[in-house]
Amino acid sequence: MEFGNLVKKLFGDLSMHLFHSFSYPDSVSDESLESYMTDRAIQLYQELDDIVYSRTFPVPFIHAVVMSLWESDSSIITTGACLVSTIIYKDHCLVANGAAPSLPLILAGDCRAVLGRQSALHGAVEAVALTHDHNIREPAELRKLKQAHPSRAGEGPRRAEERDLVKYYNGEPVYVKGMLQPTRCIGDFVLKVVLEGRAHQRKEFIEAIPRLGRFARDFNPPYITATPEVTFFDIAERDQFIVLASDGVWDELENQAVVDIVDEVLRRGSSVEVAANTVIEACLAHAASGRGGGA
Repeated sequence: MEFGNLVKKLFGDLSMHLFHSFSYPDSVSDESLESYMTDRAIQLYQELDDIVYSRTFPVPFIHAVVMSLWESDSSIITTGACLVSTIIYKDHCLVANGAAPSLPLILAGDCRAVLGRQSALHGAVEAVALTHDHNIREPAELRKLKQAHPSRAGEGPRRAEERDLVKYYNGEPVYVKGMLQPTRCIGDFVLKVVLEGRAHQRKEFIEAIPRLGRFARDFNPPYITATPEVTFFDIAERDQFIVLASDGVWDELENQAVVDIVDEVLRRGSSVEVAANTVIEACLAHAASGRGGGA
């Protein structure tokens, strides 16, 4: 099963398990509902990553096992998926980049959630970003990675940063360890496995994966995480819709352009499927024009 489809299926199964009995229990007050839903959302993402990990690596890492996996499918531990989701309960919304009047949003990776909200001044639907992008280009994510992997003390006043902790091109940060742009995702276990204090296992792991050879002395994961950013808000009457999409959309079109497209299609009475397909068509046309990405 292709990795993205596996994550999609497991997410559906696991979210049903975690939230099927979710109701508004007497023990959860309005004040603590946000914390309650946020904890559940984070648990959902972490358990999803754990399940995918256990299916990929059913036994402890040893040279023979990792080498076998690598030889059968070289992408087995360098494949991942980003995930953004919403959980709506009554008037609450949670977004995880992994809201009804209060809704949580869950996000992990280079996906984005954008709310279409009607302006109180002129009635037009405006784009409101609900998430931050989770890739190494974002200053907060870059800072977090460098804080987790501080430079080692060197000779004299200089301090040596771990080799290729961040790969730069034209002065801009592009890849974590020269491999991956997202800093939060499901999968990509090559950048998550904990090897600290396991010298023998660390040696076998690096030897089993040719592309890690250059990091023989500078490979100290985890570098990325599956823990999502969670946003919680109360849904207002002016809130019309939420667009959830990956960087395939946001690299081509600006937030407002996407919201304008969706709003126009829905105003004509067409379905959300038609709106989604219209956004995709606009992205393809923009990419073919060579006019560059969105913001």
